[in-house]
Amino acid sequence: MLARHRRVGCPRLRALLAPLLALALASCASPPPPPQQPAAAVPLPPPPPPPATPTVLRANWAFHATESMCNAVAGSRAASLTIVVRPEGMVRLELSLPRPPPARPTAHFAGPAGQWAVAGAASNHGQAVFLLPRNEQSLGRLLILLSGGTLALDGAEPALPVLALPESGPAGREWFDCAKRSVTGA
Repeated sequence: MLARHRRVGCPRLRALLAPLLALALASCASPPPPPQQPAAAVPLPPPPPPPATPTVLRANWAFHATESMCNAVAGSRAASLTIVVRPEGMVRLELSLPRPPPARPTAHFAGPAGQWAVAGAASNHGQAVFLLPRNEQSLGRLLILLSGGTLALDGAEPALPVLALPESGPAGREWFDCAKRSVTGA
């Protein structure tokens, strides 16, 4: 009978001891960590300024042709493009701008007749100089240039002005005939 009582008392004893045991274990445990404070927000750097929109300079054409040279100038107040074609040597494009060009400029031309790019060099006089071989491809580039569009240089910060060239008209076509004769000999 005694054994029976122990069995009956055991669930009661468990019921009494379980909360005391849980309380004792909880008091032995380390306290919960304090709530974490949100990290101080690191300020973001300001966004970079938008790229400067280059100034567009509107040019007008002037042409001069002789037996020894075909010369075209597209000029504005602050910039000019000079094209020189002679019976001998390379076709020469010189771009003068308000600021010196980078040491290794690349000229990009885009217009309704097409687009092209050519690498050049800075001269000692602050001009960007581009030399084209005497061939049909160079004549094609000149013809596209005379059809009007924009000529811009890469590689300068801040951006250099863009030269806006109008369509050259009948005077440009006459000059191109001179340039073609000089290049092809025909």
